[in-house]
Amino acid sequence: ADTIISAIGYNVVVPASMGVEVDRRGRIAASETLKTNRDKIWAGGDAVFGPTSVIASLRDARIAASEIDKYLGGEGLDEAVADLSEFVTRQVDIDDLMGLPQANIPELFPDERVTSFIEFEQCLAKDLAVTEASRCWRCDWNE
Repeated sequence: ADTIISAIGYNVVVPASMGVEVDRRGRIAASETLKTNRDKIWAGGDAVFGPTSVIASLRDARIAASEIDKYLGGEGLDEAVADLSEFVTRQVDIDDLMGLPQANIPELFPDERVTSFIEFEQCLAKDLAVTEASRCWRCDWNE
């Protein structure tokens, strides 16, 4: 890709110089194949549909990749999905997870935010991210 426009929960601003059509909400207008009005430009995820899930954005990325492959003379991506049986799940005792506090995501100080384009929410350290992911790997525990 020559250009990727990131949409991470914020409004997407598409440069007018790109000549890509946008809808009345400012989202990129795309067909079912995620092709835009411009040759060689596909779009998906939040930039087209507004706030959606990561899964929906990954689906869009796969659709766009398949369509780009076809555009370049290929046959598109194989519809087969990865065999998930190769992944090993970690055994976790739910009692160890109950009551764990939510991790605080580090943020830039306000005076730093106004003078840069750095995302104000930073990444969690690996060990903290693993602990945070362990807190909620099933959503029906409390039902």
